[in-house]
Amino acid sequence: MNLNFDLFDRVTVKDRAFLSRQLATMLSSGLSIDRAIILIAAQSKKNIIKTTLEEIDKDLQAGQSFSSAISRHPKVFDKVYVNVVVSGEAVGKLAEVLTHLSDQLESEDKFRGKIQGAMVYPIFIVLVMIAIMTLMMIKVIPEIAKIFKEAGAELPWTTKILIFVSQGIIDYWWIVIIAIIGIFIGLKIFLATDYGKLLINMIQINLPWGLGKDVYMARFNRTLGMLTSSGTPIIDAVKITADVMNNKIYKTSLENIASQLERGIPMSVPLEKDPHFPLVVPQMVMVGEQTGRIDQVLNNLANYYENQTDDKIKNLTALFEPALIVLIGIGVGFVVFSVLMPIYQVVQLQ
Repeated sequence: MNLNFDLFDRVTVKDRAFLSRQLATMLSSGLSIDRAIILIAAQSKKNIIKTTLEEIDKDLQAGQSFSSAISRHPKVFDKVYVNVVVSGEAVGKLAEVLTHLSDQLESEDKFRGKIQGAMVYPIFIVLVMIAIMTLMMIKVIPEIAKIFKEAGAELPWTTKILIFVSQGIIDYWWIVIIAIIGIFIGLKIFLATDYGKLLINMIQINLPWGLGKDVYMARFNRTLGMLTSSGTPIIDAVKITADVMNNKIYKTSLENIASQLERGIPMSVPLEKDPHFPLVVPQMVMVGEQTGRIDQVLNNLANYYENQTDDKIKNLTALFEPALIVLIGIGVGFVVFSVLMPIYQVVQLQ
């Protein structure tokens, strides 16, 4: 029986980079595209990649071009990938284009890995804190409350709060679970609405220290730079970039920029007027337009924003660790005070 779970059988950026690298190497070695596809499919361990490559091979045997064949599989090959391949086929340099694609995808994978890696530690610590506090509320606090009750000690307000919360969790645990599930479902429904998506996009852009905007600028410049360097017309490149930004605000901005480009207005003009783009972007784009090296300028901007994002993540991580220690200290201090003060009073009474 072959069970296919999309969660574990999805195509990542790393998968696309590896696939592109294999194809580029085989094509450079003189293998035909259909033979290379069959060899990679035979070696693939992911069912979705294996199945996709087998379908692509059938389309190639039917006389379709490689770009046309992969365009039928948007879950594996996005619009950027397809258009870069189209440009490579047009100039007869598919192997070189695939090598360039693999370089860019590997760079993107490393960039994403740094962002995700920075989120793992704080999320883990928060989850551990929640687990420990829940265990204390269910197992430890009730036992201590019995001791205090038998001793007849006067309890401080902090201890009363702990005992009240603990008793509430024990007596009404089912309400707590229903409330958590209800909040989760409510948030999911809200975030699926247009207003919810827009709110999330605004939060993503306005993260502290400009981190969110730097991430989007890195993606914008890297994607547009890749497309223009492969020969995609600038208007088409901007429209494709709008579709892959995964942010409604930037999608609207880039659609407006594409509209301005169709009217013959240089890209730097609408970029400069858009508040969601830092001033350095339209200034550097203007230089690229004047020198005819806009692809190089965009790739340099992408490198700049990726490095800047990396530095900010390191600084935020360094700042987060002591802040987390202080937060944990306050929580531990609250619990210790709430438990030790009544114990001290019981000892004095005896």
